[in-house]
Amino acid sequence: EDCLRLESLLQADMQPADSLSADYYSLFGSLHQQLGNNLAAIGYFNKEVSLRKILLPEGPEAYSDALFNLMYANALEGYYRGAFEVGTELLTFDKNQFGAESSKFIQSLGDFVDVLVQIDQPQKALIELKKVLPQLSVGSIYSGLVEAKLGYVCTYMGLHRNAERAFVGALKVFEQTSGSASLEYQLTLSNYGNLLIEQGKYDKADEILSASLAIIANADWSNKEQLYYAALNNLSIVTQM
Repeated sequence: EDCLRLESLLQADMQPADSLSADYYSLFGSLHQQLGNNLAAIGYFNKEVSLRKILLPEGPEAYSDALFNLMYANALEGYYRGAFEVGTELLTFDKNQFGAESSKFIQSLGDFVDVLVQIDQPQKALIELKKVLPQLSVGSIYSGLVEAKLGYVCTYMGLHRNAERAFVGALKVFEQTSGSASLEYQLTLSNYGNLLIEQGKYDKADEILSASLAIIANADWSNKEQLYYAALNNLSIVTQM
C-alpha cells in the first residue's frame, strides 16, 4: 500500500516528456515487479522505453537499461516472443551506440543469452554468440567473455566438446588479459569444473575446483560468496564420486 501511495504522489508531479518522468516509470515498474505484479511492471517499462526513445540522443545508457528491464519482464511473464524482440532491439541499439567491443554491448549480449536459455531457446543463444565472436579482436577480453558464455550455452545443450573448447579458449584469453586470479577467469573455471563433472572427469574437476577455492577465498570481490559456495558445492559432489 505504501508503494502504491508513493506511485500516486509521484505521478501527480510528472511532466509529459522528461528524463525524470522516465525515471519514475522505471521506479514504478520495479516496484510492481517486486510486488509480483509483473503485468503492471511491463506496462510501466513499456512507457519508460517509449519515453527514453523520444529523449535520445540524451541518456543512451538509460535507454539500454530500460530495454533490458522490459526484456526481462517479458521473459518473466512468459511473453517469449516479446522478450526476443526487445532483446534483439537491445543488441542492435548497443552495438550501434557503443560498438561491438564495449562493456555495455557485451553485457547486454550476455543478458540476452541468459534470457534465451531461460526461455529454453539455447539454439538462438548459440546463434547470437557465434554471430558476434568474429566481430571481436582475437585475444581481447571481450572475445574471452563471449567464448566463456559460449561454453556455458554448449554445456546446457550437452555439446561437451564444443563447451570444453570454448572454456579453454576463454581461460587462455583471461590469463593474458586480466590474470588467473581475476573474477572472469575464476567464474569461467568454475563453469569448466561443472562441465568436467558432467563428463565424469572427476580427478581433473577436483584439481581445478580445489585450486579455484583457494584463490576465491583470498579475493576481495564484493560478490565472491556465491561463486565460492558454488565451487565448494561442486567440489563436494566430486569427493563423493
